[in-house]
Amino acid sequence: MKNLLLTTLFIAILTASNAQELYIKPLFSFSSGLLPTTYSTASDATTITIDTSITEYTYEQSNISLGAGKRFGLAFEYQPNNKLAYGFSASWFKSNDHEIISSSKMEYDPYVIYNLQIIQTDIFRKKSLDLNLYTHIYLSEGSTAFYLNTGLLFSISNLGLHREVFIRNNMPGYYPTEKYEYEYKITPSLHYGVSSSAGVELWHDKFVSAFIEANAIFMNITPKTRTCTSKTWNDEDQTASMTISERDGEYVESYSDTDNASDNEPTKILSYKKSCSSIGIVCGFRINL
Repeated sequence: MKNLLLTTLFIAILTASNAQELYIKPLFSFSSGLLPTTYSTASDATTITIDTSITEYTYEQSNISLGAGKRFGLAFEYQPNNKLAYGFSASWFKSNDHEIISSSKMEYDPYVIYNLQIIQTDIFRKKSLDLNLYTHIYLSEGSTAFYLNTGLLFSISNLGLHREVFIRNNMPGYYPTEKYEYEYKITPSLHYGVSSSAGVELWHDKFVSAFIEANAIFMNITPKTRTCTSKTWNDEDQTASMTISERDGEYVESYSDTDNASDNEPTKILSYKKSCSSIGIVCGFRINL
């Protein structure tokens, strides 16, 4: 009886040992934005006559998620049995550029040759190193295996804003054209969210298999500060001459008109959440180590 128990235990340990596998997974993904943030912009056009000044406003909304983009990475998985695996992935993500454009125009009637136009273009960008801890659940076995993933995603981000201000001015005594360019860095840099996916693995029982999955990431960023790292005027560097209010910004829930009166204090900016959620396709290979 004792020998039978020992033999059974030895077989169980050997079977469990054989079931435990380590895998490496090169991966690539492309994604679209999910649950975007709505940005509202206002443009104005003013016509000035001898007796009157009339301003018309137009409003536009842009739905933007910084989760839209491309990703390259590498995942490692430990599979203790045929139904379950635990994984860790490290990936590099670069978002698509997202433009928000607003303008302000003024002209004199009937002397329409005298006019002023200001066009501001804001481009939001996100680059990040993302670390994902996840659980991999197999729904079937065999050569073609269906599975689900769920995990926690940590993102070390470089979140930036590129701003261009183009001025066309036909007023006497002014530069006919001017172009300002600003580069902003937005903090905090560390964010987290959740990820989930459903996919299929082909040639699951082979040394090298291929997989494709539908993936969703749910993550928002609440900015805290904004710092201007570069300012140019007509390609002339003016970064060193910036005031504190030009260089530094602080996101707040609310502020009054008098809060931004000083050049020696950071500019108050209304705080809002930026969506980094996405839905996309992930594909790659799974290699048995």
